[in-house]
Amino acid sequence: MKTLFAWTIAWMSLCAAAQAVETHHSVALEISHGWTRATPPGSDMAVGYVTIINKGKGDDTLVGATSDAAGSVSLHQTVAEKDGVMAMQRAKDGIAVPAGKTVVLGPGGYHMMWMGLHQPLKAGESVSGTLVFEHAGALPVVFKVMPAGATEAP
Repeated sequence: MKTLFAWTIAWMSLCAAAQAVETHHSVALEISHGWTRATPPGSDMAVGYVTIINKGKGDDTLVGATSDAAGSVSLHQTVAEKDGVMAMQRAKDGIAVPAGKTVVLGPGGYHMMWMGLHQPLKAGESVSGTLVFEHAGALPVVFKVMPAGATEAP
Protein backbone atom coordinates (compact mmCIF):
# COMPACT_ATOMS: atom_id res chain seq x y z
CA MET A 1 0.00 0.00 0.00
CA LYS A 2 2.85 2.38 0.85
CA THR A 3 4.38 1.70 -2.59
CA LEU A 4 1.11 2.55 -4.36
CA PHE A 5 0.79 5.74 -2.32
CA ALA A 6 4.41 6.72 -3.13
CA TRP A 7 3.85 6.09 -6.87
CA THR A 8 0.65 8.14 -6.77
CA ILE A 9 2.42 11.07 -5.08
CA ALA A 10 5.32 10.85 -7.57
CA TRP A 11 2.89 10.78 -10.53
CA MET A 12 0.95 13.78 -9.19
CA SER A 13 4.20 15.71 -8.68
CA LEU A 14 5.31 14.93 -12.23
CA CYS A 15 1.95 16.06 -13.62
CA ALA A 16 2.10 19.29 -11.59
CA ALA A 17 5.60 20.02 -12.91
CA ALA A 18 4.45 19.39 -16.49
CA GLN A 19 1.49 21.75 -15.96
CA ALA A 20 3.81 24.48 -14.65
CA VAL A 21 5.99 24.23 -17.77
CA GLU A 22 2.93 24.30 -20.03
CA THR A 23 1.54 27.33 -18.19
CA HIS A 24 4.89 29.11 -18.45
CA HIS A 25 4.79 28.74 -22.24
CA SER A 26 1.09 29.54 -22.49
CA VAL A 27 0.70 32.13 -25.22
CA ALA A 28 -2.41 33.71 -26.65
CA LEU A 29 -1.45 35.59 -29.78
CA GLU A 30 -3.66 38.00 -31.66
CA ILE A 31 -2.57 38.81 -35.22
CA SER A 32 -3.95 41.95 -36.89
CA HIS A 33 -3.23 44.70 -39.39
CA GLY A 34 -1.48 42.49 -41.94
CA TRP A 35 -0.49 44.59 -44.94
CA THR A 36 1.90 44.95 -47.82
CA ARG A 37 2.37 47.42 -50.68
CA ALA A 38 1.45 47.13 -54.35
CA THR A 39 4.43 46.30 -56.53
CA PRO A 40 5.34 47.45 -60.05
CA PRO A 41 5.30 44.94 -62.93
CA GLY A 42 8.49 42.88 -62.99
CA SER A 43 9.25 43.28 -59.29
CA ASP A 44 9.98 39.99 -57.57
CA MET A 45 10.15 41.34 -53.99
CA ALA A 46 7.71 42.85 -51.50
CA VAL A 47 7.61 43.62 -47.79
CA GLY A 48 5.02 42.33 -45.31
CA TYR A 49 3.94 43.97 -42.08
CA VAL A 50 1.71 42.86 -39.20
CA THR A 51 0.83 43.57 -35.55
CA ILE A 52 1.23 40.75 -33.01
CA ILE A 53 -0.29 41.00 -29.52
CA ASN A 54 0.73 38.39 -26.94
CA LYS A 55 -2.14 38.22 -24.44
CA GLY A 56 -0.69 35.10 -22.80
CA LYS A 57 1.53 34.49 -19.79
CA GLY A 58 4.50 33.16 -21.74
CA ASP A 59 6.94 34.69 -24.20
CA ASP A 60 7.02 33.50 -27.79
CA THR A 61 9.19 34.11 -30.85
CA LEU A 62 8.21 34.63 -34.47
CA VAL A 63 10.59 32.22 -36.22
CA GLY A 64 9.29 32.17 -39.78
CA ALA A 65 6.55 33.07 -42.22
CA THR A 66 5.06 32.17 -45.59
CA SER A 67 3.02 34.07 -48.14
CA ASP A 68 0.86 32.68 -50.94
CA ALA A 69 2.23 35.52 -53.08
CA ALA A 70 5.93 34.62 -52.79
CA GLY A 71 8.31 31.72 -53.14
CA SER A 72 9.99 32.46 -49.81
CA VAL A 73 9.71 34.80 -46.84
CA SER A 74 12.42 35.83 -44.38
CA LEU A 75 12.38 37.99 -41.26
CA HIS A 76 14.42 41.21 -41.28
CA GLN A 77 15.07 44.33 -39.25
CA THR A 78 16.04 47.80 -40.45
CA VAL A 79 19.06 49.04 -38.46
CA ALA A 80 21.27 52.13 -38.50
CA GLU A 81 24.89 51.38 -39.38
CA LYS A 82 27.91 53.27 -37.97
CA ASP A 83 27.75 55.90 -40.71
CA GLY A 84 24.03 56.51 -40.08
CA VAL A 85 22.93 54.72 -43.24
CA MET A 86 19.92 52.45 -42.75
CA ALA A 87 20.40 48.81 -43.74
CA MET A 88 18.40 45.59 -43.58
CA GLN A 89 19.64 42.79 -41.40
CA ARG A 90 18.25 39.26 -41.21
CA ALA A 91 16.55 38.51 -37.87
CA LYS A 92 18.40 35.19 -37.58
CA ASP A 93 17.10 34.45 -34.07
CA GLY A 94 13.53 35.41 -34.95
CA ILE A 95 11.49 38.23 -33.48
CA ALA A 96 10.70 38.13 -29.75
CA VAL A 97 7.04 38.49 -28.76
CA PRO A 98 7.11 38.95 -24.95
CA ALA A 99 4.12 38.08 -22.78
CA GLY A 100 1.70 40.98 -22.41
CA LYS A 101 3.36 43.02 -25.16
CA THR A 102 2.54 44.18 -28.68
CA VAL A 103 5.11 43.82 -31.45
CA VAL A 104 4.57 45.81 -34.64
CA LEU A 105 6.33 44.78 -37.83
CA GLY A 106 6.31 48.01 -39.82
CA PRO A 107 8.33 50.38 -41.99
CA GLY A 108 11.72 51.22 -40.49
CA GLY A 109 11.74 48.25 -38.10
CA TYR A 110 11.06 44.54 -38.18
CA HIS A 111 9.43 43.27 -41.37
CA MET A 112 9.05 40.26 -43.65
CA MET A 113 10.86 40.15 -46.98
CA TRP A 114 8.80 38.34 -49.62
CA MET A 115 11.05 37.04 -52.38
CA GLY A 116 10.14 35.42 -55.67
CA LEU A 117 6.72 37.04 -56.13
CA HIS A 118 4.46 34.92 -58.32
CA GLN A 119 2.86 38.06 -59.83
CA PRO A 120 2.67 41.79 -59.07
CA LEU A 121 0.67 42.78 -55.98
CA LYS A 122 -2.25 45.08 -56.77
CA ALA A 123 -3.75 47.64 -54.36
CA GLY A 124 -7.11 46.54 -52.99
CA GLU A 125 -6.32 42.82 -53.18
CA SER A 126 -5.51 40.53 -50.25
CA VAL A 127 -2.85 37.86 -49.84
CA SER A 128 -2.93 34.92 -47.43
CA GLY A 129 0.03 33.87 -45.36
CA THR A 130 1.16 32.09 -42.23
CA LEU A 131 3.24 33.25 -39.29
CA VAL A 132 5.22 30.51 -37.52
CA PHE A 133 5.92 30.87 -33.79
CA GLU A 134 8.20 28.86 -31.53
CA HIS A 135 5.38 27.95 -29.10
CA ALA A 136 2.09 28.93 -30.74
CA GLY A 137 2.93 27.18 -34.01
CA ALA A 138 1.55 28.25 -37.39
CA LEU A 139 -1.11 30.98 -37.41
CA PRO A 140 -2.90 32.28 -40.53
CA VAL A 141 -2.80 35.94 -41.50
CA VAL A 142 -4.32 37.99 -44.31
CA PHE A 143 -2.28 40.84 -45.78
CA LYS A 144 -4.19 43.71 -47.39
CA VAL A 145 -2.37 45.14 -50.40
CA MET A 146 -2.09 48.93 -49.94
CA PRO A 147 -1.04 51.49 -52.58
CA ALA A 148 2.69 51.57 -53.42
CA GLY A 149 3.43 54.62 -51.22
CA ALA A 150 1.56 53.47 -48.09
CA THR A 151 3.42 54.04 -44.82
CA GLU A 152 1.07 52.58 -42.21
CA ALA A 153 -1.41 49.78 -41.57
CA PRO A 154 -4.95 50.11 -42.94
